[in-house]
Parts: sequence; structure tokens; C-alpha cells
Amino acid sequence: MFEPIKITSRKQVMYDALKEAMFAGKLSPGDALVELHLANEFGVSQATVREALLQLEHVGLIVKIPNKGTFVKEISQNEIRERNEIRICLEEMACLCALTKMNEGDFAALTQLITQMKEAIADDQPLLFTKSDMEFHQYVWEKSENEILYDTLTRIVTPLFYISFNIQQMKHWTQASELLASHEKYLETLMHNDKEKIKTLIIDHVKDSVRPMS
Repeated sequence: MFEPIKITSRKQVMYDALKEAMFAGKLSPGDALVELHLANEFGVSQATVREALLQLEHVGLIVKIPNKGTFVKEISQNEIRERNEIRICLEEMACLCALTKMNEGDFAALTQLITQMKEAIADDQPLLFTKSDMEFHQYVWEKSENEILYDTLTRIVTPLFYISFNIQQMKHWTQASELLASHEKYLETLMHNDKEKIKTLIIDHVKDSVRPMS
């Protein structure tokens, strides 16, 4: 299933490869992740696999169950709701902090990520859309210059992206254009430094991201 890793930053490459496999539907919620098996497939040591799995556990994509093993995390509807409630509060905080620090270069970078989303729709590449979407939000969180806030949001939101955008399920691809428009509105609000609209914007954006498909 996987190509052996041949470059030096093995832990990060291993982490990226497994994360992408989850988003691409090669690994599904509930699938077991066996260190020895993965080490053999990727051509790395079990220690490297273990480090990558710890990183995946940190961002909430896998779970370790005592006496059973390590599995791709399954997320209930209740947990999705709870994570989104926390996300709205913390992302508002991150945006308000970021607004005091962002400049034209930052807005240009966010515009480029939206352009990547457009290209992903045109080229029928849901995985690229998902990556650009996540990078868009992480860029804003990082501009808050609050490392704990950035790390917490990443841990809360990453599993939501996996559940919402898993390509195998294709839940949101039919509404990608609407979600793209939501990002454009998000950027416009940031560019206008409109603090009064931030919370409403984020609530609406999260709703656009998680609303059920028809």
C-alpha cells in the first residue's frame, strides 16, 4: 500500500504519510495500526513508527486502547458537536489576536491558499482542497502568536477535518464551492479588521463546514 521512506526526516515523513492515508480513505476509523507491520511497509524502524503514532495521537487522529492496540480514531456525533463548540470560542480568540498582527503579506498568503482551493475544485482534487483549507486556518491561528492556542486548536480541529472531508466518504465535495465562498468571506472580514463580525463569521463558517449533505 505504501512506498518505503528513503529520506532523512523519517518521523515527519511517516507522520505525513499516515495522516494523508487517513484523509485519502486508505485508513478508515477503527482500523488497527500495528507498529511492526507499518515499519515493514515503510522500511523504517519501529521506533520511527512509534514516534509518528505519538504525533498522530497528539492531534487526535488515533487512539491507543490498553491491551488492544492502536486504532484510527472514531468520532461520535456528540464529540463532533463538542469539538465545534470549543473551536468556535478558541478560533474567535485566535482571530482577534491575529488581527492586531496581520499585514498585507499575510492577506496575500491567505489569498493564495484560497486560490489553491479553487484550483483543487477545478482539478477535482479533494485532498488538495482539504490541505489548503486546514493550512488557511492554521495560518490565522499561528498569527495569534499564542503557541498554546495554536496547538489546542490544531488538536481540536484536525479530527474534524478528517471526519468532514474523508475522500472515501466524499461528504463535502459536492458543496466545495459553497465552502470556498465561506473562506472568501472569512478573509474579507479579516482584511476589513471587522472585530464585531468575527464570532458570527466563525459560527457560520463552522456550520458551512459540518452541515449534512443532501
